[in-house]
Amino acid sequence: YATVMIERVFDMVMVVVLFAANLLFFELTAQDDESIHRFTLIRVAGLLMLLAAAAGIYGLVVFRRKRSGVIGFLERKLKWVPRRIHEALIILLTHISDGLAVLHDVKSLAIIVSYTVLLWSMVIGGYALVLRAFEITASQVPLSGVVFVMGLSMVGSVVPSPAAATGPFHAATAASLVFMGVERNQAASAAMSPVSTT
Repeated sequence: YATVMIERVFDMVMVVVLFAANLLFFELTAQDDESIHRFTLIRVAGLLMLLAAAAGIYGLVVFRRKRSGVIGFLERKLKWVPRRIHEALIILLTHISDGLAVLHDVKSLAIIVSYTVLLWSMVIGGYALVLRAFEITASQVPLSGVVFVMGLSMVGSVVPSPAAATGPFHAATAASLVFMGVERNQAASAAMSPVSTT
């Protein structure tokens, strides 16, 4: 379970970095006041997510360096928790701290970051192919727009919804396409494509 959590942290950080860095280069085509205001809010949110991700990574690095002291402190302070939960929590934190060793090993970190970049490059490629399949052209949604759509759809995927149901992920994907000037029905069709959810 700890390994999966660490993998999710890398994925989350990669999406946030891609989304926030892309906002520096993304050119908004709509020039009305409402669109400019919304895009400003999106930029601010992207920057805040980037700062939160950086703070989270820093916290994990510090946790790894001071793991013995942190785990010992929590072990003492959480004695009031039922014994089985207490033991499970301490074991989980120990496994997480062991998995975080990768943050201090340059070679392993480089390999993991390379794989993560490759994985998310393929996801971006998948998004681009889905959009092109629905005749959403590169002039409507260029590569930076694809990353924009992916970033907002990932934000939507964080919101809970019933399994296999149309939900926040699809709504965020469609809304981001409409925001970029794609016709509403075309945006909804592309957002509902099963490939766009991979």
